[in-house]
Amino acid sequence: MSSIPFRRKPLARLPVVLSLALVVLTGGLHAQSEGYLEFDGADDRATGPGGGLFDLPGNYTLEAWVNPTAINGEDSICGRGNGFSGSFNYMFQLLNGRPRLWHAGGFPWFEASSTVPAGEWNHVAIVVTPTTYQFYLNGQPDGNGTHNRTLSTSSMPFTIGRQGSDFVNNLWHGRLDDLRVWSVARTQSEIQNGMRGCGVPASGLVARYEFDCISGQTLLDTSGNGLDAVLGTTASVESTDPMPSPPAPLGEALGFDGSDDRATGPGGGLFNLPGNYTLEAWVNPTTINGEDSICGRGNGFSGSFNYMFQLLDGRPRLWHAGGFPWFEASSTVPAGEWNHVAIVVTPTTYQFYLNGQPDGNGTHNRTLSTSSMPFMIGRQGSDFVNNLWHGRLDELRVWNVARTQQQIADNMWDLANPSGEANLVACYDMDGRSQTVFDSSAHAYHAVLGSSVSTESTDPARTGNGFFDPHIGAAQGAIDDTVHSLALGFSFAFPDGTPTSTVDVDSNGVIQIPVGVSDYAATTTKLLDNASALYPFWVDMTLDGIADDIYFQALPDVALITWECARFFSQDRLFRIQAQLYPDGSARFVYPDGVPPSSPIIGVSEGGGVADPGQTDLSSILATTPLTGGGATIYEHVPFDLLNPAGPDAMVLFSPNGSGYDVSTNLPSVALAAKHGQACRRSIRFVPDGSGVYTASDVFDAYDPDYGSALAITGDDQVGGPFALGFSFTFPGGTVTDMVDLDSNCRILPPGTDGSDGDPDIASFLTEAHPTIAPFWCDLNLAGPVGGMVFQKIGPGFSRFTWDSVAQFLGEEPITVQATLFDDDSITVTLVGTALFEEGIGYFGGVSRALIGVSDGSLGSTPAEQDFSSLPVTVSGAVYEFWDGVEDLDLQLTLETLTVPALGSAWNMRLDGLPASTFAVAVIMGLGNPALDLTGTGIGLDGCYLLTSGDLGSLPAGISGSQSTIVTINFGAGDTGLVGLTLFMQGAVLAPGTTPLGAALANGVQATIGY
Repeated sequence: MSSIPFRRKPLARLPVVLSLALVVLTGGLHAQSEGYLEFDGADDRATGPGGGLFDLPGNYTLEAWVNPTAINGEDSICGRGNGFSGSFNYMFQLLNGRPRLWHAGGFPWFEASSTVPAGEWNHVAIVVTPTTYQFYLNGQPDGNGTHNRTLSTSSMPFTIGRQGSDFVNNLWHGRLDDLRVWSVARTQSEIQNGMRGCGVPASGLVARYEFDCISGQTLLDTSGNGLDAVLGTTASVESTDPMPSPPAPLGEALGFDGSDDRATGPGGGLFNLPGNYTLEAWVNPTTINGEDSICGRGNGFSGSFNYMFQLLDGRPRLWHAGGFPWFEASSTVPAGEWNHVAIVVTPTTYQFYLNGQPDGNGTHNRTLSTSSMPFMIGRQGSDFVNNLWHGRLDELRVWNVARTQQQIADNMWDLANPSGEANLVACYDMDGRSQTVFDSSAHAYHAVLGSSVSTESTDPARTGNGFFDPHIGAAQGAIDDTVHSLALGFSFAFPDGTPTSTVDVDSNGVIQIPVGVSDYAATTTKLLDNASALYPFWVDMTLDGIADDIYFQALPDVALITWECARFFSQDRLFRIQAQLYPDGSARFVYPDGVPPSSPIIGVSEGGGVADPGQTDLSSILATTPLTGGGATIYEHVPFDLLNPAGPDAMVLFSPNGSGYDVSTNLPSVALAAKHGQACRRSIRFVPDGSGVYTASDVFDAYDPDYGSALAITGDDQVGGPFALGFSFTFPGGTVTDMVDLDSNCRILPPGTDGSDGDPDIASFLTEAHPTIAPFWCDLNLAGPVGGMVFQKIGPGFSRFTWDSVAQFLGEEPITVQATLFDDDSITVTLVGTALFEEGIGYFGGVSRALIGVSDGSLGSTPAEQDFSSLPVTVSGAVYEFWDGVEDLDLQLTLETLTVPALGSAWNMRLDGLPASTFAVAVIMGLGNPALDLTGTGIGLDGCYLLTSGDLGSLPAGISGSQSTIVTINFGAGDTGLVGLTLFMQGAVLAPGTTPLGAALANGVQATIGY
């Protein structure tokens, strides 16, 4: 077998289902790379044959990929019968997005549990037995029940997109793809395997409509049973025809920069063409200005051996046998869109086709001569340096026969068996990951990116983001516990340095220096002691079923080894693994569709009794931060955590670095969440009345970015001073001074009254024999890795002190606090910090403590703690709030992440410090962080920062009279398309009195969704 034995339905994003019943992220499970049918919901349908051909037995299965435009009302997928009565009816549809089945014309309908969202691809299936039914959504059970109904026979036709042949309502609105009808009850594993393309047998398959196999008005049944349907109701074009919407080419494409990019095929006369020939390709030009060359042979400017297919200002044309004029098509191909272009030449005529339709023709009398010059892609011949292709190219084919219009129209999207086409000279699908541009014809006239298998500036870019190479080659006849010796075609250095051009491949997922022994029992001890080996996926696998085998393809610059449709021993869930070996000793392991839960060994080992370096958590190596300088033995042997079993492509690349390997991945799979940025600056003013009574109230942003001069306070737990104020100031309790001491732990004291204290304590604060001003008394460390400084600024009637960018002891997040003493004895405190506290930091059982307020010490009373989220308050002797880490600090609006956004779990965030005046709460979500200081913008949010782009909307949250609220996002275990997505969250409240706008913003939370 020369190509992958099935098409793959790749994954993209799944929705996030929120506990607040708000969907905020959308995307497709089924990232459509093939054709589908688009139904308008008004009258579109397709009609299959009747005559009893769709009579189903007691056991049957219906399944399809669906993408509804809306989830309002009844949308019919398929069925048989008149659609409204009779025991011969079966009808599969969505009701307000929920899959359901009408079976044998009875009530109630069978219904699934979940709702399919609009605008996304999802796979739905219903399995019926004589007494039960079971729904599946994306391969997972989704509702079941029992019944006692029996289908009767009927000659009525099978309908697609309509509720039976007579019912005129409830038509499908949206897209459908890969509809299958089975006369057997499929198992869950069969549905899971089949929806991804692996192991689709003919047995029990009544009909399969892939929707990219359309010939004119005929919708081909690809099951082999010949149950073809028609668009609309007849073979004529009608208003009821759904719209075939193939997005042009399949798989990946090559992107050309229009400057020097090209691909080079072989010469030596291999591309000498006879009098009859055809050139065809899918094209997507970046611009339609000038000459853009698609392909050709010759020097590009003279000679009867030249043929050159290109666009001139968007119009297809051909230079044939080096003569003038060029053959030209009638229409112009637009820029930025995929279109199929073809030119058919006979000894006397030429005919252009655009998307399978005739588009200009003429006659000629020129004859091509032979040449040994190479075939060029994206360049006007091998010598001409201008007129290079700018844009994307795909599915380029060269034929030595004049193809008919029907042949071009029928096969422009998909050529089922290129290697079996006798007249196909070359077929370049542009897929793959190597320097080789693969020719899937029987000739294997492979081209190369640029002009060689080396990386060059002239290489066009591969546009796909997958890593699986579909050119898997030939089956090796592997069964359970077998080893196959394979010739790579180049010398490959194993981790121990041994070079070899032949490797042994074990059916159990090991590539080793030839030893001829299979081993299914994966252990770390063997990895260390055996011969040097690569371990793409060492586990007890078996290859003995449908398409199960080791496939091998040797290309000039890569060897592809694929365990295709493998399964664990005694299990039936199918998966695939691919290893890509390169001449420089690099090895890439690819996991294209995910694997079931397992405990393989993955990695490389120099073997021979090497000392155990310990395991490396491969899933923690993020795409943005590769592991560099790793040794020659790197492995992981834990329950498989590189990707979710239902996940998309993933890969691990081991690149030699001279002494071992660097390791890179595309696996941003570790779930992370942390605070970032700062909340709106909170300013509190303490004003005395002259009799020992203080009033604490909110004031709008009092922050001064000019800190003044640095003070001589350094190190941990230091008291500095005295520092002159420039005026006389009365402390609480009556102490008058024009100088103060400053504690590095954020206290202001009368000179000489106390040493440093990193343990904030209410009793000490209230009863010490001196007054204290505590802007933010906590265990800070000026001598730590973050550092920080204390500053003073003196102005008319005030002295301002700033503890700038100081972290908690052992902490890393900077805290900034500013306190201003005024000559009227009032005090203003402004909290500026990036993050007020870090979780689990502090000497108090891992709990941080802080105290903010003013106290007269032992000279006054001992009042109770106040709630500074409910200002103003007036208290005699001392006014303060103490935080002991049991609940989050309410001095600022603070968004805290309690868990991380991992699939299969709930991501909980807590928004603390809700002001007493709060009447609305939300968490704003976005994909970016503008980090915008809103001070001076004139919107009334001075002192606040915008820390999310907000493009994903917001989550409303409850208040319930509390200073704190929890926001939850639930991630399904199958939402793998979201892995690696980074979100920026920020809390927001509407609360009069907080800012002139009456709103406040929290700090941000940056989170990466993972496993």
